[in-house]
Amino acid sequence: MIKLSDKTKKTLNMIGGIFSYILIGFTVVILLITIITIAPSNRNESEKFLFGYKFYVVTSDSMSKTDFDAGDLICVKKIDPDDLEVGDIISYVSEYAGNYGSIVTHKIREKNEISEGEYQFITYGTTTNMNDILPISESQVLGKYVYSFPKVGKIFIFMKTIPGYIFLILFPFLILIGYLGYCWIKIYKQYKKELNKMKEEDIDNEN
Repeated sequence: MIKLSDKTKKTLNMIGGIFSYILIGFTVVILLITIITIAPSNRNESEKFLFGYKFYVVTSDSMSKTDFDAGDLICVKKIDPDDLEVGDIISYVSEYAGNYGSIVTHKIREKNEISEGEYQFITYGTTTNMNDILPISESQVLGKYVYSFPKVGKIFIFMKTIPGYIFLILFPFLILIGYLGYCWIKIYKQYKKELNKMKEEDIDNEN
């Protein structure tokens, strides 16, 4: 039975560990990208949050005067609409014909009780300071804005394009596979070298 040297074993274990961590990291990144960038196709999908939070890419400058710009990535926390107050910034599903179904993130100007325990919100974009055309019902509210990541959203927008996919996902993945392949070939050559050396030593001992 051929036994590998401690150096070879250590190197193999190190390469295997690196490969495992890289593979796990790559999988996590792809998962996060999928969670963050998939656009909701209906309201039920819009309400699917990860640990109570969801991320959206800002597509307009309607809040750029005070809070975030187009291309920023924002974090939204799921919240009971009854707990919202004037001044809070919310993300909601628009029912206005001009942008029906899109996600809008604006500030609350008014909170009006239309029936017992049911509220309606008047929202506006701080850039124009104009109220949104339609009031927002509780059922439209997705969550409350908590934080923004400046310009990060542009990465995800670019990633959805063919050049972005090639440059940010496919190309790094191919480099990773190529590098790991090179490492394994190098280890294999070292293993063969030691194997041949052991065989030569066995022949010399027999003689």
